[in-house]
This record gives sequence, structure tokens and C-alpha cells, in this order.
Amino acid sequence: MRALHNGSLLNNKEQSIYAGLYSFEHTGLLPGYQSLDRYYADIDAVVIQFTNTSGGKAWSFSEIMHKRLVRI
Repeated sequence: MRALHNGSLLNNKEQSIYAGLYSFEHTGLLPGYQSLDRYYADIDAVVIQFTNTSGGKAWSFSEIMHKRLVRI
């Protein structure tokens, strides 16, 4: 994620194409887990979180916890 943001992964043309098609973050589901991956330029950090998906409110709690982790 950091390499995508700082331009070290792709050349300028590739970076422009990629940025026009995709956001530089990921949210998704894995068997039994959900994942959340975001880059924060202000703290120059990539925060990756895996959450167990048991329970019906896992996605909401995951978003709340991710924001709290970044704030800390």
C-alpha cells in the first residue's frame, strides 16, 4: 500500500492509470474473517486489520475499531 502511494511500485504512467481505476485501500472477506487495509499519509502508515466475522455486527465494529487504532 505504501509503495502504491509513494509511487515506488509503478512508473508515472502506470500510477496514473491505477489511481484512476482503484482506491488505495482494501476491504474484503476471507473465510471466517474480514480484512481492512488503508494507508494514512498523515502518519505514513499502512493499517491492516483482520476481524473474526462471528456475530452480525462485525463490519460496523470493525470500522469503529479501525478508526480507533489509527487515532492511537
